[in-house]
Amino acid sequence: MARGKARRYNPSSWTCPREDNTTRSRIKDSRNFFQKLPLEVFHLILDNLSVLEVSVVCLASKQMNAYAVDYIGTLAWKRKMMHQNFHSSNFPKQGCLVQHFKDLGVLFKRCTMLLPTKERLKCILHKFSQVPCFLRETCSAPNCIGLSRYGVFLQAIIAGWDEFECQRVFNFLCEVTDLLHKIEAITTTGKPGLKSSEELELRYFCRKVLLDLSPNQSDCQFWLLQLLKPWPLVSQAHLLLILYGPQLSEGNSHSTWPVV
Repeated sequence: MARGKARRYNPSSWTCPREDNTTRSRIKDSRNFFQKLPLEVFHLILDNLSVLEVSVVCLASKQMNAYAVDYIGTLAWKRKMMHQNFHSSNFPKQGCLVQHFKDLGVLFKRCTMLLPTKERLKCILHKFSQVPCFLRETCSAPNCIGLSRYGVFLQAIIAGWDEFECQRVFNFLCEVTDLLHKIEAITTTGKPGLKSSEELELRYFCRKVLLDLSPNQSDCQFWLLQLLKPWPLVSQAHLLLILYGPQLSEGNSHSTWPVV
């Protein structure tokens, strides 16, 4: 995009009018308005804002960002915003729940924007570590939608990031979930075609968090490539069968796990 010509300023126009001490103190006081408020009062103000509105507060200044980060770190906020009923069969409300986690993704993306990628991910993981349904090992409910909502949240965070940053996201996920070690253990042992509980856990995590919610085909291909490229061809074929093959357990009976 062509840029317009730079505007020339007269140096004499930079001279500010003289201010007395009263005016200067008023300006200083106005800038520190929120510092004068008790923290509880500021949190009450944020309580009346939506998740997206709080995310806008994070963009106002470093100081306001710090206030917002402190607010979303409170136990009351976590209970209100993050502890959802992921086992409910009330499907009419699922659309609202999806949008809620998209908004949470935008909030965390904005409130951690001043941190390096790895520090951002550590901060986000810490905030979400107390939600059992975001970790497959701690939630075995067959109709749990926690991981799919985690996928919505993650996709909202990385929207617009380049491949290098997304590669770091994938490496971080592998580090905290031991994903590559699990893939190696599953693809080098066991008979392809039979869905053990470990294979179904792997299928559900990869599909719901990384693959199915990708906004376009190229993004899906990127995540699939990250999953496949560390392994030899035979293991890649086994992993593809786990991810996209028929969802049958031993004895040809349908699995009780969610269809993905």
